[in-house]
Amino acid sequence: MQIQLAIDRVSIERAKEIGREACPYVDIIEVGTSLIKDFGMNSIRELKETFPDKVILADIKTIDEGAYEFKAAYNSGADIATVMGAESIDTTLRVCYKISKGIS
Repeated sequence: MQIQLAIDRVSIERAKEIGREACPYVDIIEVGTSLIKDFGMNSIRELKETFPDKVILADIKTIDEGAYEFKAAYNSGADIATVMGAESIDTTLRVCYKISKGIS
């Protein structure tokens, strides 16, 4: 079992403080949707730099710009990025697979 910490609706500095407090107890740090909307990909980058040994989940909830948004999230340090479940599973998997082959 893994424990995930979701961080939303705070500044990047506060997110780092929360992460430091929880770091010994969590496996995954989620950069929440509101944090990404407020501070962009920099929020992912800063949390990955602060917690390089933690899995960083970017809750981008992409739907129609999957390729672009996945690349941006992964290039910023995300290990996992989320998708909105409204698209067909075939389309979602096809885009995810295509992008995963281009990211190294």
